[in-house]
Order: sequence, then C-alpha cells, then structure tokens
Amino acid sequence: MLGDNINNIHTGQQGSNEGGRLAVTFYDNDSGGPEALVQLYLALQDAGLKPFHVGDPHINHKSYLQEERKLELAELQPGDKILVPEITCCPCLRKQLKPGVRILMWLLADHNVDGDDDCERVSHADFLLSKGGPRLPHSMIIPYLTPGIVDGAQSMAGLTTEGEFHDLDKMMRGKEDLIIVDDDAYTIVLPYLEHLNAKVVKISGMNHQQLNVLNLRSKVVIDWCMRGLERAPLEASLFGAVLITNRCGAGASDVDIPISPHHKAANESDLGVVVRNVLADYRAAVLDQGQVALRKRYGTQINRLSMKNDVIKFLC
Repeated sequence: MLGDNINNIHTGQQGSNEGGRLAVTFYDNDSGGPEALVQLYLALQDAGLKPFHVGDPHINHKSYLQEERKLELAELQPGDKILVPEITCCPCLRKQLKPGVRILMWLLADHNVDGDDDCERVSHADFLLSKGGPRLPHSMIIPYLTPGIVDGAQSMAGLTTEGEFHDLDKMMRGKEDLIIVDDDAYTIVLPYLEHLNAKVVKISGMNHQQLNVLNLRSKVVIDWCMRGLERAPLEASLFGAVLITNRCGAGASDVDIPISPHHKAANESDLGVVVRNVLADYRAAVLDQGQVALRKRYGTQINRLSMKNDVIKFLC
C-alpha cells in the first residue's frame, strides 16, 4: 500500500485551506511519478487540507484513496491551487485555467526546473535546490518508497529501522555476484562492467514480487547521473544491494544519497574498480556507514508522516 491507514497517522496540528481549494493531478499510470502524486494527495488529507484531484489514478493506486473529490480543470476558480508534476507544460495548462488559479509544480526530476512561466515550484530532493535559483523555495516535499517494498525488505532481508540487518549472515547467503542496473543507466555503464566476473541485469519490466527476489539476490545496484530520487536503486539498497553511483544529479547531494565517497565513482572508467572492490569484500561494503545511512533514510525516516510534515511546511 502507499501508506498506513489514515486513522493511524498522528497528524498533530492540522493545516487550513482558507486560501482556496487544492487539487492534485492524477495520471492513469502505474509508475513512480503517478504513485508519488497519490502520496501527495494522501499527505494533504493527513494534514487536514481536504484536497481535490484532477484526472484519475491508476487502478492499482485507486484503492488507496479513502475519499475522492474530483474536479475538472474548468471548475477551478481564482484562488484555487493545482499541484502538477514537472512533466507539465505550464503555458499549455495556463490556457486551460481561469485567471488567478495558481499552478504549483512538484519537481520529481531535474526537468523543467526553472522554465520561463508563472508556475511556482517545489523540489522533491535536495540536489534540485541549487538548480532553481530564487524561484525554488528551500522547502521540499519528499515522496517515500512504497511501504509494501519496505515491508518486503524487512521480512525477506531482515532490514531494521536503523538500516542494518537482523541476521547479516542469513541475508548474505542469498546473495550472488549479481549487478543490477537502473534501466536508464544500463547502456551507459554496461561497457565498463563486462570484464567483471559477475552477471549484469537491467531493472526493467518487473512487478514488485520479481523485483524483491532480484533485489534479494543482488550484491550491487548501479544508477548513473540520477535525475531524481530513483526508486529502483533505493529499493534495491533496502535488500542489501550496495548502491554505486556518481556525483551527478542526486548523487551530487550527500543529503539525498548519503553513501561514502568511495561508492560514488569519479567517472565511468572508475566504475569497474569500485564494483570489483564491493564484490571482493561485500560484507564490508554492505556494512559501510554510508550504505547504512542510505537504508535508514529511505527505509525509516522518509515516510508518510514525514511527507505530511513537508506538505504543512510548504503550504501552511
């Protein structure tokens, strides 16, 4: 599920929505971005902001919505706010809205960060704050990993809330010399991995159950120039795959990706050496404090409650 039962969330001080209605844009697509938008809708509900939505969520996400309040674009009035992802063409959307409707763009990747338009922007990650200049506020709304994936890492790999493993030896016995690579980085990094005595698999076209099994077997997960907080490598890390990336995109931020410097390759040519060292001493690599910090951040600290607090900070 995308989040816990709303009745179990400690909401604390409730927000208000006196400045007009809030609407979140939904997309009928079963991927990370559309799921994050449903998480945003839930966070607004948790904050007491009584959101509406434009469009329909994917059937796999629809069941998570305890209350649907749908609007059409034409129904939005001056003073209302519509929250959209970074793939939105702001000038195109503006033509469909009444004057006075505010467009808030949630940057879920390093795209459309500072376009020449009247959209207000908020980041989902620390590394984007340096890209948007004065138009991008210092507050962030950080989406969380699908709780079902986190639950799987806890039950299958023994992940703890501190980013460690209840039974490290048991987790390690299920590991193979297997390197998994995020799909958009595969063609970039494959030439630098082919000389290694390890199997390389592209993360693509798998359901959650298949991904859990793959993540449980892999020793290394690679992404390159991460355009955002890519879910696939972060999920794999919770199952004990050692994340390797570079200082590009999200990898440039030690807040977003708090892994140790020796797990951020200087360039593609250096990648093979970094991976070989991990495979040679996997125990030391998976226990590295940077990897532990990464697992604790995305397995425990970033969750539905933290996202609700982000929403309150940005909107209230």
